[in-house]
Amino acid sequence: MIITKLQGGHGNQMFQVATAFVLAKHYNTKFKLDLSFLQKNNVSTEIFTSRKYELDVFNYKFEFTNENEIDFFFPKYKNVIKRITRKSKRALLKPQIIRDIGNPDDFVKKTSKCTYLYGY
Repeated sequence: MIITKLQGGHGNQMFQVATAFVLAKHYNTKFKLDLSFLQKNNVSTEIFTSRKYELDVFNYKFEFTNENEIDFFFPKYKNVIKRITRKSKRALLKPQIIRDIGNPDDFVKKTSKCTYLYGY
């Protein structure tokens, strides 16, 4: 699964979804949107402009992540059994967390079918 963390305004969100869509198509998997940044940072300040989820204007039903899916990439182990189970899954799937695209030609090489895109 490809997960993209949405950040920024409408244009940024469209780019982030397009990137996730292309990767999901490449790996023949699905993609989901992580709205946690938009939900946690919903108050503007002098140095930060809060943004809302703005992709509901499109006639498309996007899927959203749940806490377990985000925890898979950023684990917060609550007990030993969960820890062992998650470590086993992580070893098999080799999840990638991508924070910088870098050279677009090399971008797909940095990813896998289990990738978390951290705001593009």
